[in-house]
Amino acid sequence: MRFTPNLGNLLFCVPLAMLAIIFVAETAIMTAFALLGREDPNRWLEVIIDSTVLTLTVAPLIYWLIVRPLRVLADERSRLLAHVFEIQDTERQRIARDLHDEIGQSFTSLLVQLRVLEEAPSLDEARRQARDIRTLSGTLYDQIRTLARGLYPTVLDDLGLVEAIRRLAEDFEATHDAAVAVHLAGSLDRRLDRKVERTAYRIVQESLTNCAKYAQASHIDISLACDDKQLRVTIADNGQGFDTSSALRKAGDATFGLVNMRERALLLKGSLAVRSRPGTGTTVTLRVPLGV
Repeated sequence: MRFTPNLGNLLFCVPLAMLAIIFVAETAIMTAFALLGREDPNRWLEVIIDSTVLTLTVAPLIYWLIVRPLRVLADERSRLLAHVFEIQDTERQRIARDLHDEIGQSFTSLLVQLRVLEEAPSLDEARRQARDIRTLSGTLYDQIRTLARGLYPTVLDDLGLVEAIRRLAEDFEATHDAAVAVHLAGSLDRRLDRKVERTAYRIVQESLTNCAKYAQASHIDISLACDDKQLRVTIADNGQGFDTSSALRKAGDATFGLVNMRERALLLKGSLAVRSRPGTGTTVTLRVPLGV
């Protein structure tokens, strides 16, 4: 049976190992002092008691300085992993539902119309059926393209961040009752690092998703500013807002969304700030250093 170490095992083993090292080192040092000072070298009981007292004194410090922060980190990591798996399952359910309900029904209609076309009694009827099939094929193509764009925005690789954000804003306006304005400043006519573009796109996407789910906003401003040192992305809405301090203490989809966005920013040595109050809307600001 193969043993695979994890963070939980480390939280148990590392402090014990440190305490054991402290105990052995203290015992050795006190024994050496006894020998050098020509004291009684056989006072083992006193040495062991002193070493035990010192070890027990150091143990709370190790707990508060090492074990407790690592335990908080492990709990947060477990929560994030559980949420990631939940998001994956939810996304798979959504894709399966879209394939069955929309694309599956469109293909069924296409097959029915092809059968009707095959049995058309006249050329005029066949032409009419062909026009209907062409219209249905266009609808089916749009459905597949929308589904593919939701999985991964190929426009981000093909045309860059600005065009991808514009397409994202257009799609959001088409499906939600909110106006989205995109503002540009600085040198955004050049391509940025793929990781930077992908992170900025996903954070804008997550912010728009939060607007649709929770904010009930009627207007959203997306601002992109770039210079030689930094990319700054701001998403501001006029929605109902929320109390950021209390929201981060609760476990929920919105909280995990904020945590995921901050994790994405930190991976690029950037920062993410969220400013909001009930009734005043929400502003999300991403700052990512360039050339790092």
